[in-house]
Amino acid sequence: MTRKTVVRLLHDFLRTELQEPDEIDASPAYVLQDLFDCRVCAGHIIQVYVKGIMDGSALPDGSVIFAGEKEVSKEELSDIMTKVCFPEFRTPRRSKEGKETSHCEPVEISAEQAKQLLQEEKNILTVDVRTMREYEQNRLAGAVNVPLLNIIKNPYVFSENRNKTILLYCSEGVQSRAAAQCLLEAGYPKVAYFVYKMN
Repeated sequence: MTRKTVVRLLHDFLRTELQEPDEIDASPAYVLQDLFDCRVCAGHIIQVYVKGIMDGSALPDGSVIFAGEKEVSKEELSDIMTKVCFPEFRTPRRSKEGKETSHCEPVEISAEQAKQLLQEEKNILTVDVRTMREYEQNRLAGAVNVPLLNIIKNPYVFSENRNKTILLYCSEGVQSRAAAQCLLEAGYPKVAYFVYKMN
């Protein structure tokens, strides 16, 4: 069984069977270079990684990946199950320098609300957080492209627009929510995200 299959099953089990709430601060998982390779799995990976149930793999260049396609060994599965059943064996990951975050939830709006805001307000920056290739294929008029990984690497990329409302979008909501969380934690006061279904 692959790690991405295990992580989906684990996260569902934690939520439904153990009634364990999700971690609000996803930022410790942003070190994983391949976090959004599988958009469906990203939310699951964030939770089991931040909770300290599953780890990433260090590469020679110092980067860290989750390696979702890698097969899970019996030893690793045994360790995972121990951490699921006995939370005291987990090592939860916290935000940089262990500081507490505001746990401010990103605001999600509908595509219709975003359209209305764009018609009513001039001081809005619309950001497509998908890859450049996806952006070039289909995008909202007037949107700029800043892929999620660029925002994670440098959340201050919009520093001159700190007083603007920043609307972030993608096609599923996973990447735009993560980008919104990242910008909120970096001190941007007016951030929202929405799902834009491409034709």
